Amino acid sequence: MKLKKKSGIYAYLNSLNVLDSGDEQLILQARKMYWKSYKANYRKQRRLTEGFKECMVTLSSNETQTIDAAARQHRRSRAQFIKKACLAYIRQQYLVPDSCIVGEIRHLLTLNYTAIQQLFNDARISYGNGIELMRLMEALELNILAGLRYPLSVEAYISEVVRKDPLYKDKIVELLKTLAL
Repeated sequence: MKLKKKSGIYAYLNSLNVLDSGDEQLILQARKMYWKSYKANYRKQRRLTEGFKECMVTLSSNETQTIDAAARQHRRSRAQFIKKACLAYIRQQYLVPDSCIVGEIRHLLTLNYTAIQQLFNDARISYGNGIELMRLMEALELNILAGLRYPLSVEAYISEVVRKDPLYKDKIVELLKTLAL
């Protein structure tokens, strides 16, 4: 194995004289020890300089499976998911299941806005209609993204529906009665 660099891991391996031995297993073990120590020092420095804190959580195998499944569904690592879910719960916010899809939706809405703007710039639609369409498209984008990121609770949604049309109250009550049976 040819290693020419004389800093970092290579200096560490040289100081242990494992490179001279040529034993791949010994070199592999020494590399693991180096990276373990390096990461521990990095985390320690980060805590000291940037004020980060770390928490350790112990989970049963069932809890781990549950969290892993939810993390996969949210396209996050286990640690990212636990952190985001915990903070969302405390802040009483919704944890977006897939932020990539939200980004795609935002991109598509932007494309629609850009297409309307192009029609307006090419004078294919009137000034008044163009301005109104772009205003509506911007409002639609804000409403959709807000709905995806901060959806209403079931209670708030039902209250909103009944406020808009009081006739839905009786329909909702009947539905709940049939579901309760």
